Amino acid sequence: MPVRKGWTLIELLTVLAIISVLAAILLPVLHQAREKARQATCISQLKQLASATLMYAQDHDEVLPCFWDYYDGEGKFGGWIFYSTFGQCLQGNFDPSKGSIYPYIRNAPIYTCPSDRCRQGNSYAYNGALSPNPVARVGPGFHFGLHLAAIHEPANIILFTEEETGHGSTDDGHHLPEGNYPTARHQGRSNFAFCDGHVKALLPDNVPSQSFRYWP
Repeated sequence: MPVRKGWTLIELLTVLAIISVLAAILLPVLHQAREKARQATCISQLKQLASATLMYAQDHDEVLPCFWDYYDGEGKFGGWIFYSTFGQCLQGNFDPSKGSIYPYIRNAPIYTCPSDRCRQGNSYAYNGALSPNPVARVGPGFHFGLHLAAIHEPANIILFTEEETGHGSTDDGHHLPEGNYPTARHQGRSNFAFCDGHVKALLPDNVPSQSFRYWP
């Protein structure tokens, strides 16, 4: 009978080296593909949020939703999103079902970006410049929504952004252009929903500052 030749140590090491090289090449590609899929899901979610916000406005005399900010909004109703504690990455800190646009969506998971590690119930922030001045008689952190007619170029004005505040994600669902900044969780890019309902993935540094305003 012929003797069956086995693997030598050198051959085994060579095969292992080839497998290691292939893994080193393929793993980053797989990671990028996975992140692209998450980004696509996030874009879809932002489109739904933007559509719900515009539907809310149509049902309320073309006025956008109100919102709270900072510690003043803790546990307060009336905003587009409800949060219990300001500035804390706590699971369940945000409760979309208590926000004003939820009846137009009725799907809490779409408020959380798949790439957001904070998992607190909301990943997105409303453009605070759409109502720059708080209403003291309601509360120091309460902002009335803006009338759609005041937005002269809705395709160029941001409605929602993915926010990074140093807490892992948004801290109150309110984006203050002077104090907050968009995240770069999607391979250096962030998704932005605009006031006409479309969504774009952009490099945060390439977003014009006037996109967070509403005046011409």
